[in-house]
Amino acid sequence: MANDNEVPSHGVWTGMFQWNKAKVCTLFEVFDSGGTWNVLTGKPLLEQLQAKHDYTNDTISIPALPQPYIIHN
Repeated sequence: MANDNEVPSHGVWTGMFQWNKAKVCTLFEVFDSGGTWNVLTGKPLLEQLQAKHDYTNDTISIPALPQPYIIHN
């Protein structure tokens, strides 16, 4: 974690991840965030989805037609 605490893994989930029409086979490390966040997306999934992070408005854009999907932080 960012605060240097080690959090034990509860396991690994492997399967098909779908966000609207964007769909990839991926895996997630599962662990307890202590309620800090629901999902923490890492670089491998963002690369698979060809996502782009806009740091100015803190959004993630996933390419799709007719327009990209926008995720607001």
